[in-house]
Amino acid sequence: MKKKMNKPMRAAGILLLATMLTTCMTAGTFAKYTTSDSATDSARVAKFGVVIKTNGNLFGKDYKDTIVSATDSSITVQAKTPTSGSRENVVAPGTKNDTGLGINISGTPEVDVKFTVTNATTNKNIFLKGSQTYGIMVKADTLTAENFLAKKDSLYELSSDKYSKTTDTTYNVDDSYYILKDVVTATTENYYPVVFKFGGTALGDTSTDTVADTTNGLGKKLETLLNNKTVDSNTNLATAFRDTNKAITWEWAYEKTNDTTIDGMDTILGHLAAQNDNDLDGTDGAVVKLDNTDYVPVVDQTDYNLDISVGFTITATQVD
Repeated sequence: MKKKMNKPMRAAGILLLATMLTTCMTAGTFAKYTTSDSATDSARVAKFGVVIKTNGNLFGKDYKDTIVSATDSSITVQAKTPTSGSRENVVAPGTKNDTGLGINISGTPEVDVKFTVTNATTNKNIFLKGSQTYGIMVKADTLTAENFLAKKDSLYELSSDKYSKTTDTTYNVDDSYYILKDVVTATTENYYPVVFKFGGTALGDTSTDTVADTTNGLGKKLETLLNNKTVDSNTNLATAFRDTNKAITWEWAYEKTNDTTIDGMDTILGHLAAQNDNDLDGTDGAVVKLDNTDYVPVVDQTDYNLDISVGFTITATQVD
């Protein structure tokens, strides 16, 4: 006869079996396939940092005599104060600027940069046209009836803006007579007395417009060094532009070889600056040029120019 399991034992056995089944069913939740990915990124603005500086100046209102003696502190050239307005910058024989106007490009940009220079070839330099004979017509204020015949061959009369040798045989008190002074025949080439230098090296001589000459002038020099020049990112610009980071200087040198032609042309330019709007009948004299056997007024910008204009713009732009 079979023994029957008592109720408590049977209940314990059922509970144990249920626990074992649950354990088997849940064991698979302890591990599984998994994959993941993540990303972060950040950025800052790239540095431009291009620095373009010009420092100093080219011209002044006063000049010390540094040509004859480096220790002479006296002012030898000084612009006159006008009745209205302010004094202007001037230049004259024997003046110069050894420090000048400096150009400095620096920085290390983190982008490609292109440089351009503009307005550099529209400048002007002082000049006197070559291959012409010049002089100053001044009134013969000391002329009298007694000395007329002795001076007759050197006397001129003014008619229709033209000075011609007088045809009078006797002194006429109602006529105005003129004497030709400071006559000089200019050199074959145009005369440019102010010679510019870049980095201490002259850009030409007095026969060259060292400001605006399209071959060797200052404007052309700057364009050759800078215009459309491109530099790569992270370039040290101070190193890359060592040939550009120099000073512009100038000199109107004294004539030192007793060349009367150079002295004469300088004198004509000085008279032109002093004359009052080419007043042909003025007592201070009028600058004239030889035209066949007569003398006629010189023409501004054709025969001469009395002003220097120097300017340029340097621009740095990120390359597209």
